[in-house]
Amino acid sequence: MADMKLFRLEKNDVEEIAVRSVAVEKTLQSLIERHLEKFLSVRFLGSEYSTGKTHKGRIDTLGIDENGSPVIIEYKRALNENVINQGLFYLDWLLDHKGEFELLISKRLGHQSASAIDWSAPRLICIASDFTKYDEHAVQQMNRHIELIRYRCYGDSLLLLERIALREAEGRIVRTETRTAEDTSASQTEYRGRNGSILKFFRQLLPERAPAEPWVGSYMQVRTKYSGVHFEWWQRGQKNAKTLDVAVHFESTSGEQNRALCDFLKEQKDTFANHFDQGIVFDREWGDHYSSVFIRRPCLPWSDEIAEWAARNMQELIAVVEPLLQVYFAKREEIEGG
Repeated sequence: MADMKLFRLEKNDVEEIAVRSVAVEKTLQSLIERHLEKFLSVRFLGSEYSTGKTHKGRIDTLGIDENGSPVIIEYKRALNENVINQGLFYLDWLLDHKGEFELLISKRLGHQSASAIDWSAPRLICIASDFTKYDEHAVQQMNRHIELIRYRCYGDSLLLLERIALREAEGRIVRTETRTAEDTSASQTEYRGRNGSILKFFRQLLPERAPAEPWVGSYMQVRTKYSGVHFEWWQRGQKNAKTLDVAVHFESTSGEQNRALCDFLKEQKDTFANHFDQGIVFDREWGDHYSSVFIRRPCLPWSDEIAEWAARNMQELIAVVEPLLQVYFAKREEIEGG
């Protein structure tokens, strides 16, 4: 007996609606992309999205969900195809090319949507007519937000999408609490107000590096010219964030490189001590495979004094770290070139 059957009810009888195969290659993908918001509550951004000449890949479907999380959708075309690993490869690429994704969002949906992207838990959705038990087991072992969705077509006009596995990412940098729409709206308003007050002071210090607008989420970033490296203000503590970090984050796809950068900066800790009154934390195992260097302070109750502290210390952190980054990457190029 099939795992799920569908019947049409007649007056004195029932009629089974036969399962119909569909060519997932294009037919199903095109259908789902045309109605992506209705099927999966995901806003469509692109089909067969190129990852460039270096990676030489194409993301089947790229989107963003109602909570602002990036979404990659991959379609499994054969039972023995390892679509999960392929999707994880694209997920790492996306995390290493946040700027490109944010630019895409800015062009399609506007700057405010781009500033509200939630990078804490990007999603991978894999869709197939069936998955093996090994697929379902593998998903549970990975610290990523991964969903396996099985589809069934019944007759000519019915489509079933069944989620058979879900893995929620875990760790310090991932938010997984359940929130109502009212909670989310209120917290976003609060975050935007705090980020706006930080930005007001930061523009007086480094106007050329300041974000164009205050971000809506719990963090706000200052870009660098190095892939996978950015400065960030981060309000920590879920609801009613209790602490504020002024940090430089290393979030490339290479955990080894992230840790090497953190270790290199730690070797210069005397330089940091000369510029900051409070202790610097060198966290080489920050989150999944990222690393971070930061200072932290309580931020409740919020005040202009806290916002000014955040702006001033970010200016100082940039002044200290960026010359060190230049030295590090110059040495690396010299080694690789030699």
